Amino acid sequence: MSTLINLSVEVSKLPKERFKKAANGKVYCDFTLSVDDKTNDYGQNVSMFIPQTEEERAAGKKREFLGNGRVFWTSGTVTVADKVDKPQAAAPVVAEAADFPF
Repeated sequence: MSTLINLSVEVSKLPKERFKKAANGKVYCDFTLSVDDKTNDYGQNVSMFIPQTEEERAAGKKREFLGNGRVFWTSGTVTVADKVDKPQAAAPVVAEAADFPF
């Protein structure tokens, strides 16, 4: 283990249109975390946002931020994970409000 992060997410902003139902019936949503070298005025150096497509980035669409946090422990070394082939992406699912606790 090389890094631990504490993160607070505004669940009302979770994009239900990006939820994906896997073959096992569980529902997933992709997020991106950014760890900055500097700490902001609130003692945070981690941001969480929705990943963007190349088209969204090219169009200049702003990132949809969901939360912030901080690294609270690190061994000083973070390594890049080995890249593996992704299984076929599940079709997006629009979830009913009763399916989730928020």
